[in-house]
Amino acid sequence: MRPAAYAIVATAAVAMAHTTRAGSGLKRAIAVAGVFFALPAVLVAQAGCGARERETGFGCMRAEEVGFTSTGAELAGDLYTPLQGGRHPAVVLVHGAGAMDRQGPGGYLVETAGYFVSRGFAVLSFDKRGTGASNGDWRVMGFEDLAGDVAAAVRYVRSRADVDPGRVGLWGISQAGWVLPLAARLVSPAFVIAVSAAGTGVTPAEQNLYDIGHQARVAGLDDEERNDVLSAWRELYALVRSDRNPATEARFRRIRRTATVIQDAGAVLPPSAGSIRWEERDQWFLALDIDFDAVPAWTGLSVPVLAVYGGADLSTPTDRVTARFSRAMAGRVGGASIEIIAGGSHVLMDGRPGAGRLLAAYTSVMDAWLAALAASPPRTSGF
Repeated sequence: MRPAAYAIVATAAVAMAHTTRAGSGLKRAIAVAGVFFALPAVLVAQAGCGARERETGFGCMRAEEVGFTSTGAELAGDLYTPLQGGRHPAVVLVHGAGAMDRQGPGGYLVETAGYFVSRGFAVLSFDKRGTGASNGDWRVMGFEDLAGDVAAAVRYVRSRADVDPGRVGLWGISQAGWVLPLAARLVSPAFVIAVSAAGTGVTPAEQNLYDIGHQARVAGLDDEERNDVLSAWRELYALVRSDRNPATEARFRRIRRTATVIQDAGAVLPPSAGSIRWEERDQWFLALDIDFDAVPAWTGLSVPVLAVYGGADLSTPTDRVTARFSRAMAGRVGGASIEIIAGGSHVLMDGRPGAGRLLAAYTSVMDAWLAALAASPPRTSGF
C-alpha cells in the first residue's frame, strides 16, 4: 500500500478547534486542545512486512485468519495483532451497509485496524455473511441479526489467550450506528466508537432521503426534479409500511412514473413496484426496519461512547444527527463524547479509501479519548 518506513510514535497532540460536546456528562471523557499524552511505542520502523503480516499506513501488524460461529452461519475474518506479543485490549470492527468483507472498500477496514494495532490493540475484522469466506446472506439480515453476528465476534475475541477479555471494545462506521447499541446490549463491551453514524440521530428512511437528495444534486437535477425523486422514495416507504396495500401501491406506481421521465434520474430512483422482491425480502428497505430509532438503545447503554462525524459528510445529516444525539446522551450517566471533524468526509480520510490516510484530526480525537479512558476507566467499562 505504501512504502514501509515508519518512525516510533510515543506521543500525540490533540488540536481540535471544531468540536461539539454532549452536555455535562463528559467529565471523564476528553482532552482539550494542546494536551499531550503518552501512547504505547508500538509503531516501530519497518523495512517491510513479513509473510504473515499486513502493511498499513501505521506500520506492520500480524494477521491471522480466524473463524467463529454465529446463529446459522460460519463467519471468517482476520485477527490483527501488534508485532510485540502479550495480552492486548481488543476492538471488533463493525461494517457499514452493503456487501462488506473484512477488507472494507479500498482496504479501509485494514487501515482502521492498522490504527488500533499501532496503539496496542488486537483487532478483529470479519466478512459479513455472504461475503469473503463467510456463508449466509447479509441481504436478508435485520439490525438484530447483524448485531448478533457482532456479539458472536466479541465472544470469540474474548476467548483468545492473547486478548484481555475485560477490555474488548466496538468500533463501527455508517450503518453500524443502528447495529452498535444492539450488539453492545448483548455483550457489554469496554467501549463503543461510532464513526459517521446516522443511526445516532435519525432512522434509516431519514438518512436515505438525505443521501438521495445529495445524489440528485450530483446528477444535476433541479429542485423540482429532486422533489419528485424524493416523493417517489417517500411513497416507497409508505408502501413498505402498508405491507403492500393496493391503493398505496397504485399511488407509488403513479408517483414513480412521474419521476421516471426526469433525465438522468435513473440512478437515484427507487426500484419499480414490479422489481420489489416481497417474498425474498432481500432488499434493504424490506430486510431492515426503515423506521428504526436507535437513540433509545444508545441512551440505555452503560459503557463509554465516542461518536465522531465529518463536517463535510455528504451521506449523513451531521448537524441534525449530532443535535439530537447530544440532547439524548446528555441525560445518560457518563454522557458521550461527540466530535465533529471540520471538513471531514464520511470516511474521515484525506483521500478515497485505498488511496488516502485517516485524518490526523480524527485519530487525535480517538487517541485522546482512549488515553483518558485508560487513565480513568469507568467501573462499568472494564478498561
